[in-house]
Amino acid sequence: MNKQNPILILLFIIVSLLGFALFSAHAQKQHEIKLRAEKETQLRTKIAELAAVQAELEDLGRAKAENEKNLNTRIASLEQEMAGYEESGRELALKLDSALREKDGLEQQNLANENKISELTKKISRLEADRQDLVDTLKKLEAAGAGPRAKRKEGGEAKDRTGIPDAPDVKLGRIVVQKSSGNVARVEHVDKNYGFILINAGSKDGIKQGAVLNVVRDSRLVGKAVVQKLRATLSAALVLPEYTRAEIEPGDLVSLP
Repeated sequence: MNKQNPILILLFIIVSLLGFALFSAHAQKQHEIKLRAEKETQLRTKIAELAAVQAELEDLGRAKAENEKNLNTRIASLEQEMAGYEESGRELALKLDSALREKDGLEQQNLANENKISELTKKISRLEADRQDLVDTLKKLEAAGAGPRAKRKEGGEAKDRTGIPDAPDVKLGRIVVQKSSGNVARVEHVDKNYGFILINAGSKDGIKQGAVLNVVRDSRLVGKAVVQKLRATLSAALVLPEYTRAEIEPGDLVSLP
């Protein structure tokens, strides 16, 4: 009996080490999955910021071109006026001073637009670098977790064949209503490339920056999205894949939890 004790002890140690190794591997895999989800969210946020800045840059570029056109037209007109005022004495001096101040104001406004464009161009470069860094990180995570994702995809495909799956009772929350019209808020547009949706309700209708919204169809929860950009009557929200059980479509209702 005494000779068997060391063997039993050795077996116990081996079993304990195997259990610890399996636990560590599972914990590492869970950490990788969580990290990948965080990076995907960061990537979508950066892409949204990049798109917003690019749109702002385009608007500012058009405003700058229009301002330059108006500036050139106005300068030509002012120069003609100044030529005609050479013999007008004090009245000429007053009008000339006003014209010069207006010209200086237009030139300063044009310079401010150019500086703003330069700042936005630099910001786009930084956002593009951040986006590329997130893309590279996600590629590494995808390469490391290809096996688990394949299994999850098989389960997801089986679920999608039945449409919106049955789930335990979910509180659909309070349907958002537009204060200006009294109509219910709906999804206006779905951007499948960047995972964004546009909603025809905004801060005036009770939606807040960072709020998590429910997307509802036929009294069922379709998915969830978090508000990234907010205007008075319009919101842009990032779709949360981990809470989305079916494809979001234009016309779906929006509610607050």
